[in-house]
Amino acid sequence: MRIRRVGKSYTCDFMVFGYRSFRYFFVALGSVITLAITFATTFAITFATLFFASVFTIPSSFASELSVPKLYEAVPIRIIDGDTFVVRIELWQNIFITPRIRLRGIDAPELPPRSSCAREARAAKRAKERLRILVGTGVILRNISFTEDPYGRTLAEVIIKNSPHPSLNQQLLKEGFVRPYVEDGKEKSYWCS
Repeated sequence: MRIRRVGKSYTCDFMVFGYRSFRYFFVALGSVITLAITFATTFAITFATLFFASVFTIPSSFASELSVPKLYEAVPIRIIDGDTFVVRIELWQNIFITPRIRLRGIDAPELPPRSSCAREARAAKRAKERLRILVGTGVILRNISFTEDPYGRTLAEVIIKNSPHPSLNQQLLKEGFVRPYVEDGKEKSYWCS
């Protein structure tokens, strides 16, 4: 590099690159950076489509009862009631989600203050405790619904890890802690009768 004085100011001549080759170098560098950003954006969109589309909800107008065939290992974080709990799912390396899972096809008694009678409240506490014992330290989710129910829960069938009776939904039904879910729009008071 050579610095020379022109009038009252100084200019710099590049000896390695002439002015034009130096300018073309930066044009080429700009093109490489643009291609890198385009590639990174394409990769990010593809990644999001492959790994998140099966878990995040989409409006029910686009998918009424679609389900995901993939199995997801999940760690229970909190038990809400006899048929709902919160899990932690690792989608990718250190990328986690924590959806509220509603067991598909079953109905558990309601906890107070939503319970209709004292008998239902006692049954709800027993169902919640049994669910806590059965899910233990981990479960596997399958048949996950794309749409959420009106309460913001994701419907799924749950498999109990390392169990001779793998289906959590069927196990709770068999033990009598829950009943089959009937979607008739009527108030369910059969826990009190």
